[in-house]
Amino acid sequence: MKIAPPIHHQTILRAITERTRWKSSFIADISVFAGILAVLYALFVSGRIWFAPFTPVAHISSSPRALPLYAAYSLVRIAIAYVLSLLFALAYGFAAAKSERAARVMLPLLDILQSIPVLSFLPGVMLAMVSLFPRRQLGLEL
Repeated sequence: MKIAPPIHHQTILRAITERTRWKSSFIADISVFAGILAVLYALFVSGRIWFAPFTPVAHISSSPRALPLYAAYSLVRIAIAYVLSLLFALAYGFAAAKSERAARVMLPLLDILQSIPVLSFLPGVMLAMVSLFPRRQLGLEL
């Protein structure tokens, strides 16, 4: 009479761990892929509207169904502004750290520019952006 070899608990646990690890990594991959697709789609839709012909009278829908779209537009604007701000800060900081002579001019200049309230130059910037893109919605979005 043959006796079956004993089943080791470590072997069973290893098989279960391998299976759950594969499932969790697959779910994570699918989630990241779906997130990237959602961001690309939001950029595409926003870009299509930004580069559309300028309409002097904007149609703003008060429907609750339009709120997610308006929120997505704001989120895309915020993300683009954040990335541009981060790139500027890194480049400006790198240039100031690289040269002590340049830092003597750059740091006080940055302090002066930061002290100007946004509301004082917003109309001028808005007019400049609209004049740069005269027949496109992009000027207003920028």
